Amino acid sequence: MTELIPVAESLSQHLSLWAIRLAFVALFLSLWLQMAGRSATDRPVANLWLLGAILALAHSLGSLWSFHGGSQAAAVEATARQTEVLLGFRFGAGLYFNYLFVGLWGLDAVLRKVCPDRYHRMPRWYLLGLACFMTLIAFSALVVFKTGWIRAVGWIATGLLTYRWWRCRRARGSDLPRVSGVTKSTS
Repeated sequence: MTELIPVAESLSQHLSLWAIRLAFVALFLSLWLQMAGRSATDRPVANLWLLGAILALAHSLGSLWSFHGGSQAAAVEATARQTEVLLGFRFGAGLYFNYLFVGLWGLDAVLRKVCPDRYHRMPRWYLLGLACFMTLIAFSALVVFKTGWIRAVGWIATGLLTYRWWRCRRARGSDLPRVSGVTKSTS
């Protein structure tokens, strides 16, 4: 399993790995604040969300250049190898799910900052879909495709967010605990 974790040998590789780790901290804190009742467009939440998106983009670009020499083909091949080791089949296209993750996070972060009134009118399916996709990719990145202390931190973060969601749901009697700033609606 050790081949699943890129071994950072240069400063740029270390910076790339720490960028995504800090991005996930920002994601966790933003979701936590939203579940505590803060709006997705409240300054601390929106700033954390934007910071996380910027760090995720820095990681994607940094990893492409520092681990794969700027080669998209090498990045796809590395992803396919990691998937094969873990799941028993090659699937390099998983890299594109990471790119989608970064792109959606960035677009959503900009929308929160630039058009907060419009953001609050976003359809429920968008907000729930985005929250589910973001947490699925984060869980995969931190727990499924990692080992050691990163996996442990991923499990702890998952447990804390699940507990927070459960507590909010019980307290509000809602199936949607203000993830992305929306409360349960009748629609």
